[in-house]
Amino acid sequence: MTLGHLPARYQVAIWVVGLISSAGLGAWLAWSMALPVLPVSGAVVGALLGIAFVAGFLHYFGTAPEESPARR
Repeated sequence: MTLGHLPARYQVAIWVVGLISSAGLGAWLAWSMALPVLPVSGAVVGALLGIAFVAGFLHYFGTAPEESPARR
């Protein structure tokens, strides 16, 4: 099921929320590990994964389904 192309303001909102939450989650995971890694590196890794996730999410909902031929 595809909802169709999302308006630009919703796409921007999804990008902002996705990047902030994934960077925050990455920083928190890096800080809470048994061997603490620099939280900045965790934030960068989280942001990179967030970029990939959000881009895939928006691409999935931004593409129209292929038209199937009508049955006769």
